[in-house]
Amino acid sequence: MRTKLLSVAIGVIFCGSSLAYGATINATSCAQSAVQTAVNAAADGDTVAVPAGACTWTSGITLTKGVRLQGAGASAVTINMGSGGYLNITKNPSFIIEVSGFTFTNTGTTRVMTVVGPWTGEPPLIHDNVFNVSGSSLIRYETNGGVIYRNVFNGTTDDSGIQHKNPSDTQSWSTADTMGTRDTDGKRNLYVEDNVFNGMANQGTDFDDASRVVFRYNTLNNSSFNSHGLDTSPVGIRHFEIYKNSFRQTDKSVNQSWFIWLRGGTGVIYENTIDDLNGQMWGNKTELFFSVRAANDGAGAGGCTSYACKHQVGQNSSGTGQYTDPVQLWSNSGTFAWTINEWSNTCGQNINNYLQPGRDFVFGSQAKSGYAAYAYPHPLRTSNGTTSPLLPAPANLRSQ
Repeated sequence: MRTKLLSVAIGVIFCGSSLAYGATINATSCAQSAVQTAVNAAADGDTVAVPAGACTWTSGITLTKGVRLQGAGASAVTINMGSGGYLNITKNPSFIIEVSGFTFTNTGTTRVMTVVGPWTGEPPLIHDNVFNVSGSSLIRYETNGGVIYRNVFNGTTDDSGIQHKNPSDTQSWSTADTMGTRDTDGKRNLYVEDNVFNGMANQGTDFDDASRVVFRYNTLNNSSFNSHGLDTSPVGIRHFEIYKNSFRQTDKSVNQSWFIWLRGGTGVIYENTIDDLNGQMWGNKTELFFSVRAANDGAGAGGCTSYACKHQVGQNSSGTGQYTDPVQLWSNSGTFAWTINEWSNTCGQNINNYLQPGRDFVFGSQAKSGYAAYAYPHPLRTSNGTTSPLLPAPANLRSQ
């Protein structure tokens, strides 16, 4: 056993190098300096245990080693994020970084957590935390690959729980898609599963530049799945899989205009349960929006005057060029009205030339031909056991 300057206990060793956990380094408190000292003393494969308490981080924690940062439980340890007090994660090339068992609060600061690094790095696991936000965002995820699961995100109308965007990425739209089982090792997409989003009506999630996201088995209470395209971003969303989620309007006083807003890329949407959006002030709203702003007002690099706009809704890439591959929707239950959402249309074009049912999006009763979902729950989750310190195992934790 390695000699440590801090309190050390032997951890459990899991099979597989990237999931091996060695010694346990006990931080003396939840204070930023104590946690960073413990992280500095740890080696790849160790667990850094953070005790109960309420602390404020003001200048940030840096996490590049493949360690398991484990709080005493979301009900026991609260971290208040001051200005610049982010948890900055860079993917490790050989070991999985893991963050669990905290409540993070953020009021008016830029974010709680950032995740960066190349696709080739091991996918981080962020789970069993509570994130509270007011007037800001929570997780900024600037790479593909990772699993965010069994967290609770609490916010207000314009807050974001997860912002997934990498504006400098040159790989995602220049390589073939990794939807479903084409993500052969489960490390090329961002998997967001079994989370709860509360109160973030406009953009509970914001999937944007280069994003390859699998969004499944989540519950959204007065919250939405939002995205951006090339029209207002450098790259725009690449592809998405949205399935087996519950979209709920639990408070009619919340003015919400959509549950899902798609502005680029392609994907599948199936077996979701969707409430009727019908607020007290704004009345009945459409649950699903499709947009191609580039054709309306020529916004950004995606501005175009003929079909198909670059990276628009219903477009895929073979790695050598863009081609039409419609968004496919099937077996969704509840209310699922859709509309093509038009902007100011300063270009004077007909948006229906760019977005057409049957060509750019297809409603049907059967699954997309050749598509099969990746294993659920994500296999990397088994490294943490099956019991959550925050939430009971969800009722929908089952094989597909």
